Amino acid sequence: MLKVYRQLKITIIIILIVILFFGIFYDQLVSIRRRTFLVTIVDYRWNPLANVSVQLNTADDYHAESYTNKYGQTIFYINKNICNNESIQISVADISESVLAADQEIVMRVNTINRDTGEMYDQERVDQLEPSQR
Repeated sequence: MLKVYRQLKITIIIILIVILFFGIFYDQLVSIRRRTFLVTIVDYRWNPLANVSVQLNTADDYHAESYTNKYGQTIFYINKNICNNESIQISVADISESVLAADQEIVMRVNTINRDTGEMYDQERVDQLEPSQR
């Protein structure tokens, strides 16, 4: 009878160790299949823009949205199965930029001129992104 209790205790301890192992190393196991992508949003004077909504879209219909911190930064986690030559669409208040998936970080400077078309953004759209106090 004592031997059965000892085996039961050892079995329970082994099960707890396995559960603890997977609990501790879960983040590392999952991060093998994903990579981080840092986005920094600044205004035309290179001041960081805080609490700005940033959307990220990929070619395989992956969509994510996040808000910037007080340094104007946010981190997205994208799958590693995206090819490095595929483009990622980053949108900030209807201002979009396309970047390659090979990049690991991007600084998006919100200018008053659209780089793709050369046209000016209306002042209302630029003003809504700028922080109210410096």
